[in-house]
Amino acid sequence: MDAVLAEMFSPQNVTMRDVAVRAGVTAATVSLALRDSPEISAQTKARVLAAVQELGYRPNPYVQSLMRTRRRGRGAASQATLALLTAFPTRQGWRADPTPMFTQLFAGAGERAESAGFRLEEFWLHEQGMSPKRFAEVLRARGIVGVLVAPLPEPHALGGLPWEDFAAVALGFTLLDPLLHRVANDHLHSMLTAHAECRRLGHRRLGLVLTKEVHEKVQRRWLAGYMLAQREDAGEARLEPLLAPELTAEEFQHWFDRERPDVVITASPGRVTTWLKARGLAIPRDVGVVSLSAPEQGGPLSGIYQNFEQIGRRAVDLLVAALERNELGPPALADTLLVDGVWNPGTTVTVRG
Repeated sequence: MDAVLAEMFSPQNVTMRDVAVRAGVTAATVSLALRDSPEISAQTKARVLAAVQELGYRPNPYVQSLMRTRRRGRGAASQATLALLTAFPTRQGWRADPTPMFTQLFAGAGERAESAGFRLEEFWLHEQGMSPKRFAEVLRARGIVGVLVAPLPEPHALGGLPWEDFAAVALGFTLLDPLLHRVANDHLHSMLTAHAECRRLGHRRLGLVLTKEVHEKVQRRWLAGYMLAQREDAGEARLEPLLAPELTAEEFQHWFDRERPDVVITASPGRVTTWLKARGLAIPRDVGVVSLSAPEQGGPLSGIYQNFEQIGRRAVDLLVAALERNELGPPALADTLLVDGVWNPGTTVTVRG
C-alpha cells in the first residue's frame, strides 16, 4: 500500500488540488500560501506547507514564472505564450470556412489570453517537416506548456504527441483521443431553443437538414435535441430528418417533397436557401430557414448565435487554471464546459400567417 501511495503522490504527479485536499483547503488557498500571501492566516499557511512537504509537491517553475509576469503587469515582449494548435490541410484552412466560427473562436481566445497576461500563438501541425513529436520539441524549446486545440477538420485523434508534458484544452468535440478538458456550444440546448422559437411563431412542421460530417462533429447532439423535441409533437408533425453524406440539391428536393416542412432547421443555410428559391419559394413567406450557427446577433439570418468568442474565452480560462494547478497531461476525469447559444430572431423565419 505504501508503494501505491508513493506512486500516486510522486512529485511529478502531485497537483495543487492534491495539496488542497490533504490540507483541507481550496486550491486558491494553496496558491496564496505558496506566495506567502498576507490574505491567509499563519495557521492555514502552516497546514498547507505541511501538506506540500508531506506530498512532495513541487510547483512548476514555468508556471511560477508565468504568474510572476502576470502579477507584475509586464508588456507584451515578456508575455509567456500559449499555443493554439490547428490541423487543417492548409495553414490558412480555417479562414476558408464560410462561417465566422473560427475567426470568432480565436478572437475570443486571444482576447482572454491577453487579459490573463499571455500571448496566444498559432502553430500549424502540418507545417513542412512537422510531426506530433517535432511539434512537442518546438514547444519545449520555446518553453510553452499550455496548448489550446482548435476544432479539427473532421473528428479524429491526434496521436503521437506526448500530452503528458502539456496542459491542454480542446475547442469543441472533434478531438476524440486523448480526452481533454473541452469547451463547446450546448448543441442540444441550441436545438431545443430553435425548435421552441419556431413553435412560438406558430410553425408546426419543422424539418432538420444536416450533413453526416457535421452531425458527427457535434457528437449527434443536434439530432438528439431534434428527436427529443419531436416526441412532443403530434404524429403528423413528426418529420424525418435529412442526414446526408454529401448534401445535394436532388437529395434535398426529394426530402422536401416527402416531408413538406414549413421551416428548415440546418447548419447549411446558404445551400438550403438557394435550393428553396430554385423551387420558386419565397423566404420566409412560403418556408422559413433557421440556422444552427447564425453568424451574428442582430443579423438577418434567424437561428442560434453560438457565441464562439465566449467559447474561446472560457477555453483559455480552463487552460490557465490547469497551468496554475500544475496539472499536465490528459486529466483522469475531463471537464466539458457547455456554453448556451441564444436565439437571433432575424428575418428568415417569421410568424406563420
